Amino acid sequence: DSIERLETERDDSFGIRVGKQLFTLKVAHPLDGADAVDLQTQALRHIETTDPGLPIPRELPQKGSTGTDRIVRLLTWVPGLPMFLSGNTPDQLKRFGATLGRLAKALEGFEHPAERRYVAWDAGRMPALRPLLDAVDDPNAEWFLDRFETDALPRLDAVPHQVIHNDFHPGNVLVDAAAPDFVTGILDFGDIVHTARVVDLGVAINYLIVPGEPLEPSYDAVLSGYESVNPLAPEERDLIPDLIAARLVQRILIGTVFGHDVSKASGQLASFLPLLPA
Repeated sequence: DSIERLETERDDSFGIRVGKQLFTLKVAHPLDGADAVDLQTQALRHIETTDPGLPIPRELPQKGSTGTDRIVRLLTWVPGLPMFLSGNTPDQLKRFGATLGRLAKALEGFEHPAERRYVAWDAGRMPALRPLLDAVDDPNAEWFLDRFETDALPRLDAVPHQVIHNDFHPGNVLVDAAAPDFVTGILDFGDIVHTARVVDLGVAINYLIVPGEPLEPSYDAVLSGYESVNPLAPEERDLIPDLIAARLVQRILIGTVFGHDVSKASGQLASFLPLLPA
């Protein structure tokens, strides 16, 4: 038997081995109350009902507290290699996009009292991040935030909204090149929120930017996969470039506040902005 700490951004997570069985133990962040944790729990249960084949962790009945009001959950272990460690072919990226489309479709109609809580990573709440510009040494961030507020945000308000994963990126997706569906696990439902459904695509694609290399093949593959199971309206497709840049700016602003190295996101933003439609 063994226990191993897992790298996570907000909660404390551990991999636990009991005999031949593996589990994930998650200890919620002190600021995550019962409502926020229950939102994750109920979303996972909803997905189990609407699309049982999606590779998500299942929450086990054990539940309790650490004695400091931090909620503890035990989940099934999801196997696979983090996607950012694998080389991704266009076909694999298409299956990555298709899994995201399935996930969004599985969450259609899901409702919870905490779904509209404030989440800093929600592109629909971008204006709330403006005070963070004072700490950021990247003029592109302010330029884009101005553009987003005046141009993209009004259009974002007019497209379909629902609860989405909001953090579907190669660090939260586990894969196996030999598996038929490629994606073997979807992790970290801590940022789920009710917002525009197309936000998920901006999140997923922004991490695929490699400065100096064309983004179009990856962009097209992910979008094609997504729309093969969950078609978008033209107004949603038009917003994707701005949503890609929005997540890059969020990574710069929020990352700077927490003392993270944001040079990669700044480089990606600088290379991507010239591609934005005028």
